Amino acid sequence: MTASPAKGIEATVELAEWLTRTGRGYDVIPHLSSKLVRDRSHLGELLTRIRAAGMKKVFVVGGDGDAIGSFKDGVDL
Repeated sequence: MTASPAKGIEATVELAEWLTRTGRGYDVIPHLSSKLVRDRSHLGELLTRIRAAGMKKVFVVGGDGDAIGSFKDGVDL
């Protein structure tokens, strides 16, 4: 499921959480746009939520639009 610069990364994570918790067996892999991540703390919060919902994978892309934080092209862990 893709991240929309118009709706923001929070909407993507919220929908991914909901789809995972429906119990319908979806293998949800949210696409996170690194340009929509504010900083490492924000990234940690997102990953904590994703793990807590039971998701095991994320797909990180640079994303469209202007970067709102320190990540321009991807997330360097």
